[in-house]
Amino acid sequence: MPQPPSIETPRLILRGWRDADVEAWVQMNADPRVTEFFTRNYTRKTSEAMAATMREQLDRNGCGWWAVEVRGGPSFAGVIVLQEVPFQAPFTPANEVGWRFSFDNWGRGYATEGAHAALDFAFNTLDWHEVVAFTAASNLRSQRVMQRLGMMHDPADDFDHPKIAPGHPLRRHVLYRIKRPHDGEAESQGYPSAIFAVSTSRASATAPSPPLVMRCSPRAASKPIASPRVASVNDSTPAKRGP
Repeated sequence: MPQPPSIETPRLILRGWRDADVEAWVQMNADPRVTEFFTRNYTRKTSEAMAATMREQLDRNGCGWWAVEVRGGPSFAGVIVLQEVPFQAPFTPANEVGWRFSFDNWGRGYATEGAHAALDFAFNTLDWHEVVAFTAASNLRSQRVMQRLGMMHDPADDFDHPKIAPGHPLRRHVLYRIKRPHDGEAESQGYPSAIFAVSTSRASATAPSPPLVMRCSPRAASKPIASPRVASVNDSTPAKRGP
């Protein structure tokens, strides 16, 4: 099985999963500060199963949930995700960017830096035309990350999360969007192509994929990609927590 592409920034490495990452993922999900805007509890069994699924899908598909390593710091600080939105809503089908970081790694700009690089990868390598991000309306911290990424919010796009019960305080979600910059405007939009390096052994192109199989190879179709999604990872709220 080919190795997934790694994305490098000045401070971070977005890479495939290692066995040693699983325990850090379990401990991160057990922290109530990290899961404040989630509607479920993460048991060890649940987190371990998620890690196995995310690892397998990232290895197979070439995009999904990357483990984030800090240069000269923690070998696992959190995750960055690029995937198709794993539920139906008025704005779907769509592709999303998301993040989740351990509490000790909040306030350092890692979410912004990692998501910025992921967006650059989505626009310049995957050829996606638009990416969305969403979170609970009360999650102001993650909304500030979306704003720093240059994403735009239209209140008309806000929605009730279909996997959260009516009346629940976290059901109302805000949606942010960002479109691929026009040719020649990437740098002015904050997405210079040299912001990160991508290391991958994958071929530069692949044959058309069968239905329900995600292929995140360079210059893949720019429309939302059908995929075997990790629905259990964000089956209530998205990944966003902890900049």
